[in-house]
This record gives sequence, C-alpha cells and structure tokens, in this order.
Amino acid sequence: MGDDSRPAASVCIVVLCGLPGSGKTTFSRSFAEAEDAQQLLQLAGRPVRVWHVCYDRVEEELGGAGQSVLAFDVQNWQESRLVAMQKLSCLLEEHGADGEERHVVVVDDNMYYRSMRHSVYQLACRHLAGYVQVHLDVPLARAMERNGAREAHERVPDSVMASMAERLQPPDGERHHWERLSVAADATLPQEELHAAMWAPLGEALQRGWAAPAHVRAPTAEQLAEQAASRKANLTSLVHNADIVLRKAVGQVMAAAVGDKKHKASLVKSLTVIRKDMLAQIRERGCLDGAGESTTTLVVEDAGGEICLEDAMALVAKVFQERAGAST
Repeated sequence: MGDDSRPAASVCIVVLCGLPGSGKTTFSRSFAEAEDAQQLLQLAGRPVRVWHVCYDRVEEELGGAGQSVLAFDVQNWQESRLVAMQKLSCLLEEHGADGEERHVVVVDDNMYYRSMRHSVYQLACRHLAGYVQVHLDVPLARAMERNGAREAHERVPDSVMASMAERLQPPDGERHHWERLSVAADATLPQEELHAAMWAPLGEALQRGWAAPAHVRAPTAEQLAEQAASRKANLTSLVHNADIVLRKAVGQVMAAAVGDKKHKASLVKSLTVIRKDMLAQIRERGCLDGAGESTTTLVVEDAGGEICLEDAMALVAKVFQERAGAST
C-alpha cells in the first residue's frame, strides 16, 4: 500500500524536461534496453514494460514527415500536444489496473514550462499513476552544438533555443509538492556515464512513484488566497497585452484595406466590435471563441502561478485573424 492507504500504482509516468539537444529522446530509447529491463525487474519485483510517448514524433505524424521546424504551425503544435496527451491517457487507462506487470511511461518533450508538466501530473492524479520528473540539464551552448549536428529539417533555430533556455522552469520540489520526485541529471556526460549516474536516484524515485500514486492535495487557506491574487494579476496582464496585440492587428488590417471611406468605416467598426468582444471573453472566461464552433483556452497561469504571455498572445492574434477573416 502507498501513502494515505492508497493502493500501489501499476504505472509510473516519467516526464523528461530539458532543452532540445539535451539527450531526452536518446535517453528514452536506451531506457528500455535489456540491462535496464533487468534492473527494473529487480526494482519492481515483477516484469516491467517501458512505453515511450514522444511529442516530436506525434507532431511529425500530424504535420508530415520532414516538415521543417522553421515552418512552425501553432494549430498543428496545439493539436499534437492534445494527441500526445490522449495517447498517454490511453496507456494509463489500459494498464492502470495491471496486476501482473508494472509499467513505466516515458513522456519525451521539452516541457520547459511548469504548466506543461502539471497537465501530465493532473492526468496521473486522475488515473492514480505514479509521477516522476527528470531534468536533463545542459548549458545552452552545448545544446546548440548538438542541435547543429542534426539533420537540417530537425534543427531548432538558435533564437528559439535561446528563448526556451530563458523561459525554462526547472523542477522545484521545495516550492511545488507535486515536483518532489524529481531527478536532475548532468546531460553533458557521455550517454553511458549519464545513464549510470542517473540509475540510483531514478530507481528510488520510481519505487516511490509506484508506492505512492499522484493525488491532489487540498490547498490551505493561505494557498487559496495566494492563488486568487496571482490569478487576478495574471488576468489583468493578459487583458492588457491582448488589447495591445488586437489594436495592432486592427491597424494592420486597415492599412491593407481597399475601398471607399464608407467601406473602411464599416470595416473598422466591425473589427472594433471583434476586438472588444475578444477582450470581454478573456476578461470574463479566460478563453476565446473562434470563427466557428471551436473554443481556444488561453494559458492564464501555470502551476506556479506564472503567466506564459508569448504563447497566449500568439493565440490571441490567431483567433483575431480567424474572426476578422470570417467577417470580411
């Protein structure tokens, strides 16, 4: 039995996080080799199966093989993350009650925002699965060097690498209880040395993850007050930045508009209505209705109460383009 009389988990999720070029996919593939499988057997006391959910692979499957990372498609990126989460959910559903074997699901993605990892943690809670994190830490210069050795269509632009390094939020088990089972690894080590150095702490984390499945803790009154204050501040910032983005977008549409004064006056009136309606939706609901029946939820804050403005503003601009196009 695990903590708080919870039954032991059959599945433990291992979420990898780190820059492109930190060795996440290489580690994922080597994790299930015969030597490791034997070590896992000794840890778990029963046969262990390792599954690999690779976000990049899902995105390639949706966007087409060989698609350049330079041709970034926000919609495809969002859809691929949903599909990857669905794959993960299916694995948890299928093997969550397995009494014969234990399972390790390696989630292979950059996961540089804490909110990205927290979404997986919430899924683990719903399925009573174990939850472990591995941060493959590597200096930006070394990651760029490895990235440059990749095939052209697999390379991530240096500007994106730098931005990701600046925004990366490493696991912090002291501030966030759900990140307590985290392993930090020096990803500058050769693969064999890295694997050997990681095995003991990762093995211990897996045992604890299986023994004590993820669960949601009731927040204290102080935490609830902090969350409310953080949410209010983040929503204010979100609305302010969205207003700037939308005013600029309206100006761009009007600059390219053709027709007489009457037509342009009608157009700017329509665009202003769209802008005000979008701001009202963000302010009241934290989400946006698209041109059709779709609804886009904005990332107002992550699990640590931090806002991801750049991603949210990209979605604001995208929804405006959809709605403006539908009205013209």
